[in-house]
Amino acid sequence: MEQKKEILTYGNGRGDLKEILKDFSTKQMELLEKEREEEENEAIENINNYSAKELELQGVCMRKLEIIEITTGLYGKYIAQFQKRAKIDEQQPLSRYKFGEGDIVGVYEFDEKIKGKPLYTGIVYKFYNKVVSVAFDEFIEPVY
Repeated sequence: MEQKKEILTYGNGRGDLKEILKDFSTKQMELLEKEREEEENEAIENINNYSAKELELQGVCMRKLEIIEITTGLYGKYIAQFQKRAKIDEQQPLSRYKFGEGDIVGVYEFDEKIKGKPLYTGIVYKFYNKVVSVAFDEFIEPVY
């Protein structure tokens, strides 16, 4: 009995590698954009429904931070290092938060609830035990 062999082809039927890669890249970019939009919508919903303290307990917000240093990094990015406002011996580790290196974060003004849009938006560069470094495209003015 003779077995049939099938050749799998993609794209236009000829298996054109450039076309396959282009289709794959386009689809991945669409999916990443959709994921970013969903995460942004979830963040906005959380901001509107919970206080800053409740968001911190969920691990998605860090309150009462101070800038301890601002330096210039690669490609002219500004790297700001934040830590909790407290005495040095009272500093607590930042490990309980649900975000880390590579995540997009916003710097907001707040009382009990977070107000409006972020003052600054950046990307978490390094997450140390008691300090988080965030890269910004624009200079971030320290607020005291």
